[in-house]
Amino acid sequence: MIVDTLQYVDLYRAICPRLGKALAWLRDVDAAALPDGKHEIDGTDIFAIVSGYTTHDPATKPYEAHRSYLDIQFLVSGAESLYWCPVAWLQETQAYAAAKDVAFYEGAGGMAVPLRAGAFAILFPQDAHKPGCTGERPEAVRKIVVKVRIG
Repeated sequence: MIVDTLQYVDLYRAICPRLGKALAWLRDVDAAALPDGKHEIDGTDIFAIVSGYTTHDPATKPYEAHRSYLDIQFLVSGAESLYWCPVAWLQETQAYAAAKDVAFYEGAGGMAVPLRAGAFAILFPQDAHKPGCTGERPEAVRKIVVKVRIG
């Protein structure tokens, strides 16, 4: 997992070409003007999902992880805690579903990573995560999740 702000996005562009393209799009797009929903960046290889929600108690959410796509989770507004844990430390509770590119997990360990407007987290297949969790109190959040195909 990588956590940073858009100010330093160019540091991570060399990891892979698709990630570089996704980060450049995120840096250059008018995030506040994007409507909710799916936005294609490069067909099914790179796309963004824009949504708004209120954060939830982390005890009510499972960990999730993906295999075909990595996530770039960017907060446009608000603040949340994103819980992170290595997949290897958890027990799978719902088998991987290729159509939705997700498996769900539970277990102890991991840590809360506070995110606020302007911050992003890059989550790789080994990074189980619980996004949208309450920090100090429930809060309205606007987020862009950019999905980047791996391989």
